Parts: sequence; structure tokens; C-alpha cells
Amino acid sequence: MEINCIICSDLFTQSSEMVVNQCGHMFHHACLLQWMERSKTCPQCRSRATEKSVYKVFFNFLNTDHITDDIGTLQAKLDGANFKLHLKKHELTELYEKFDLREAQNLQLRQLVANLEQKIGSLESNTHALKEKLSFFKSKAKDSERLQSEVNSLKENLKDVQKVETALYGTRAEVNEILKNETNIEALALLSATLKKTLIDVERKNNVLQSRLKHALNDITKYKRESSSFEATNTELRKLLNDNKKSWEEEKSYLKQKIEQLNKDLNEKKEKSSERLDDSIQRIMTESPAPLPRRKVDLKRNHLEAKPSPTVAEQVINLMDSDSPYLNVKTNYTTIFGTKYTKIGQKKSIFKSATKVEDISKPSTSQTVYTGLGGQVQEDFYKFPEKKSLQVGIKRQKSSSYVPSNKYRKLAALSASKKITDFVSLDDTL
Repeated sequence: MEINCIICSDLFTQSSEMVVNQCGHMFHHACLLQWMERSKTCPQCRSRATEKSVYKVFFNFLNTDHITDDIGTLQAKLDGANFKLHLKKHELTELYEKFDLREAQNLQLRQLVANLEQKIGSLESNTHALKEKLSFFKSKAKDSERLQSEVNSLKENLKDVQKVETALYGTRAEVNEILKNETNIEALALLSATLKKTLIDVERKNNVLQSRLKHALNDITKYKRESSSFEATNTELRKLLNDNKKSWEEEKSYLKQKIEQLNKDLNEKKEKSSERLDDSIQRIMTESPAPLPRRKVDLKRNHLEAKPSPTVAEQVINLMDSDSPYLNVKTNYTTIFGTKYTKIGQKKSIFKSATKVEDISKPSTSQTVYTGLGGQVQEDFYKFPEKKSLQVGIKRQKSSSYVPSNKYRKLAALSASKKITDFVSLDDTL
């Protein structure tokens, strides 16, 4: 180990007297004493240094008398070792590069192996599929061979069938040709058996057709008789239908006239009753002790109540279209037309002459009305209220200028064959 003194720059030897300061730096004792005469600091770190803070140091040096190499030789050896170390490092770097290259090649080879394995798997699956196809085609080939044999047998059977068909439906020359050229006994036996069976079937069908023909002729005769009777009946029915049509047209015109007459009479009576009602209202309003605004309101209300009533035909249609539970379903309308209808009489019949309408020029002015309590009263059909004097201060009674609704409750729902609405609609169409 080469250690020198920083003051004199000489190396420390075994004979040198060495001292160390409290800061840890080592010098020759003589060099440090000379330095301390000029400065009481460490020559290297400039820390305080005195004689008391200086200590002697003793080293045990290795005996190197047997070593003959000098420093130059050792330095050359050191340089050679460093060069070899550098070469080794370079070789190691090259080896690492080769190792990385081999690793990359190994990775590529592994990928190539994986791709080849995948291709091998796909080739194996293709081989397996081809083997299955081969087995399938082999089975198809067997089936085709079997079908070919069946086709050959069917061709033979077809030839036999054609011969039988020729024997059944062909000419005598064709049959003789077949018999002359045919040498197979089985084919000849088949032809004879087929001809015999066909002959038996033809005879049986002929008998069946003859029996059907007889039945058909009998049916034709019977149908002709029935047709003649139906034609006669149809002629009679047409005659009856024309007669009924004429009678219904006459009845329709007659009913139309009566309805117009009734509407005219009803309008006249309604005008008279409205005039009477207006006079009564004016008199009651003038004599009423109620204040003037109240009388004006009552006058407006009475004016609204005095609306014109609908015609008879409109009232009958409204009653027939009404679904009120208080209307009697099974009632008659003899009070208007003076004709009695029953369930049987309401139905049309083409075998009977039309019913003649009775004279209704003088309709009944009264009829019996049931009170619902076990009794009955006699009421007029066209009965209007008479004008009566009203006392002042008595509650005004509601007057009616139309026919009471209970009169129309006696009207029954007309049957499908005879309805007033039918005649009204026919009148409108005409």
C-alpha cells in the first residue's frame, strides 16, 4: 500500500515516524512540527492542531523481501488483467446478443410450430371429414347399385305390364305378335290370367251400370212428374201473389188517405187548443198576485210549454221506438183502424186472399182503459180540455194541448208484416 505525506510528498516506510492529528490526517512527525511552527492548523483540512492533539501511529508492514517484482511489472500485470477483463466483458456482451437472437429465433420457431400444429389439426379434421364423405359415398354407391337392380327389375315388370296392356287394349294383330314372339311360359300364363280377370271385372261393372241406368230412368220419370206438379203450383201461387199485391196496394192507399185526414184533424184541434191556452195564460198572468219579474219568467216557461205537438204518425213511431217498461207489449190498435188482428192474422200467407180493411171512417170515440187497481174506466180518444175559469190565488194547473200519452200506450207493437211505419215509409218512397 502506497501512502505519502501531503507536506513532503514522500512515501511512508517502516522506518518513518508517523503522527495523526485529531482530524484524522496522517503526516511525518518532523514535517508536522515544522508546519506547526508556522501555523497551528492541519495542512490538509485547516482544523486546529496542537502538540497535544497529535498522536503517533504504528503500522505492521508485510514482509515483502521475497517479492522481486517492481511497481512497473505489477502495473503491467494490472493493465493486462484489466484488458482481459474488458475482453471478457465484450465477449459476454456478444454472448448476450447471441442469446437474445436465439431467444427471438426460438420464439419464431415456437410460433411456427404452433401454426404447423394448427394446420396439422385442420388437416386431420379435413381428413376425418373426407373419410366420412368417403363412407357416405360408399353407402350411396351401394344404394345406387341396389336402386339400379330395382330399376332393372322394374323395367322387366314394365315390359310385362306393357304386354298386358297391349293384350287388353291393343288390336288382334298386336296380340298375335306378342304371342308369337313370347317364348316365356310364365309371361304367357300372366297374360291369360290378366285377360280372364279383366273380363270378369268388365262383366261386373256392366251389370252395375245397367242397374244404375234403370234407377236413373225411374228417378227421371218421378222428377218429371214432380216438376209438372211444381209448375202448376207455381202458377197458382203467382196468381195469388198478384191478387194479394193488388189488395195490399189498395189498402196502402186507403191507409195513407186516413193518416192524412187524421193529421189534418189533429192540426186543426191543436190550433184551437193553443189559442185557448194562450188566452188562459194571459188572463192568469194579469190576475196573478206574483211580482212582475216572476210573471215574466212564468210567461216564458208557458211559452216553451206551448210548443206544437208532433203528428200522429210521429207519435206512433216514437212510441214504437221507445224502450219504456211501462208500455203494454201485447196490446192492439183496433181503436185507430177498427180492425182486429191476431198472431195468426198478422202473418202474411200467399195461399189466402188479402184481408179487407174495415170501414174506419167513423172511429170509436171511447174505449175501456184499465186503471191498474182491478177496475176500468171509459175514456174518449180525442178529448181535449175545455176552457174553464180559474180563480185568483189558486195554483195554476198544467194544461195539455196534445193527446194524453196513456192513449198511445194502448197501441201494440205492430207485427213485421203490418206496421204503420211501413206504410209511411212506402208513402215517402212513392
